[in-house]
Amino acid sequence: MQIKPTRADSPDVASVARPKADAAPGISGYAETRRLNRIALILAAAATLVAAIVLVAGWLGHFEVVVRLHPSFPAMVPSSALGLLFGGLGVLAHVLRLDRRLSFVFGLLVLAVLIAEAFVGDLSLGSQPGDAMSFATRLGLVGLAVVLILDLSPKAWTRRLRVHTNTVLLSLMSIPLIAYVINAASIWNNHIYTSMALHTALCLAALFAAMLCGNARGTWVMILAEQGPGSKMARRMLPVVVVTTIILFRLALWATDLNFVSSDFRLSVLAFAQIATISAAVLYFARVNNEAERRTRAAEAQTLQAEADLMRSETRRLKNEVDLARTQRMDTLGRLVGGVAHDFNNLLNVIGGNLKHLERTHPEAFASDTVQDATTAVADGTHLTRQLLAYGRQSQLSPGLCNIDDVAQQTLDMFRRIAMPGVTAELDVAQPGLAATLDATALRQALLNLLLNARDAMPEGGIVRVRLARAILNDADMPRFADGEPLDAGSYITVAVSDTGTGIAPDLLTHVTEPFFSTKKLGEGSGLGLSMVLGYCRQSDGNLTIDTRDGVGTTVTMWFPAD
Repeated sequence: MQIKPTRADSPDVASVARPKADAAPGISGYAETRRLNRIALILAAAATLVAAIVLVAGWLGHFEVVVRLHPSFPAMVPSSALGLLFGGLGVLAHVLRLDRRLSFVFGLLVLAVLIAEAFVGDLSLGSQPGDAMSFATRLGLVGLAVVLILDLSPKAWTRRLRVHTNTVLLSLMSIPLIAYVINAASIWNNHIYTSMALHTALCLAALFAAMLCGNARGTWVMILAEQGPGSKMARRMLPVVVVTTIILFRLALWATDLNFVSSDFRLSVLAFAQIATISAAVLYFARVNNEAERRTRAAEAQTLQAEADLMRSETRRLKNEVDLARTQRMDTLGRLVGGVAHDFNNLLNVIGGNLKHLERTHPEAFASDTVQDATTAVADGTHLTRQLLAYGRQSQLSPGLCNIDDVAQQTLDMFRRIAMPGVTAELDVAQPGLAATLDATALRQALLNLLLNARDAMPEGGIVRVRLARAILNDADMPRFADGEPLDAGSYITVAVSDTGTGIAPDLLTHVTEPFFSTKKLGEGSGLGLSMVLGYCRQSDGNLTIDTRDGVGTTVTMWFPAD
């Protein structure tokens, strides 16, 4: 069985689908709209149920108290009940956001009932002489039918016309309700409201109020329902104004000569006029107050947002300037160190070559302590220049497919042989079989440098942990790298060395990767360990991060692109 789509999702009824704005005019009025829709549904359902009960239980079941609420009151005639039933169903279709054509059809049915009543007469279901549809009931049903028929059009002017029509007809139906409260007989002598039953007026008023509540965006109903201070004041004032006015007019009626019946009706009109005037003034004040508060809040929100945006922009600018200056300084220093190391390495090559020539031609002279010291100094100088070239990213690397697990295990075995007593080394492989295109020898040297730094940071002993893992980098959560240069987004292999040592002071953290900078005592370190590691990582298209807490420990992580 094929189910026909509803108006909200059917492409073939797009021209008659209700705009979503009617259901949710915005975040600020969404709660009020939902609450008004519930009220509209209750009012429409109640009016429809009353009409159905009067038609079935009253006229078909001959239950007199349902037809006329008091023996002296006019009855809701069958045609009025049938018209209200169709009108209530049409209003329910409007409130429930069903197909607009349903409201249109029920509007036509209301008109059909009125035409049949005008040309054929009311249904003969046991009505008494004098029972008839009043002029006000006909006017109300005609207006209800017109509003339901206009619901087929989504144009703005038809919506405004429906709102105005519902407001006027709600006002007309309020007059007999007030009259019934003050003096029921006063309406029976007026040709407009003659024979209008109390529950007929209640049902019509409920249906017009339901239409207004179900389409309240931009109307006086929404002004009354909003949460602004003006609307809250209006909701407190209106019940007092209405009840007080009715009581006053009821007291005035008791003091009026009962022989002047027409004056009673004038009192009802005057009461409504006073209520309408005061209500309009209250609503106008509420609207002005709400608009002023909205403008104030919007201006404050814009100001706060502008200040927050300015602060974020200034913070980003200062951070970018600091990062740029640091990057430029590191690059300049790297080029300088690399150039000096290259030239120095050339000089050492000349000295080393001459010493080897001396060893071949004069072996007796080469055996002297002076020549041996010179040979050792050349070897130390060569090692130093390699570290400097690594920082300057000018090392001669031989990258190949490198098993990170094996390199880490071999380096840890080497480290355990030279570690101090009390220092424990652990390997944590989060994902076995990690591989990358790297120079394995240089990786082993870089990892050993980090392990030795971790050992030196724990003079009283502790735990050194090497953790191998795979990580995914994206632009949203890029870590802060040692040289300030971000990596491209993608998959990386991380080699992290953590210790439980003394940590690094925050004011020293930005300098630890600079060449010849060391936190160790004089003579205990060259200050090239971390700078060499950073240079190797950058030359391998990776980078270095340092996370530390002074007095707690440090984690240095090498990042390499994953294969």
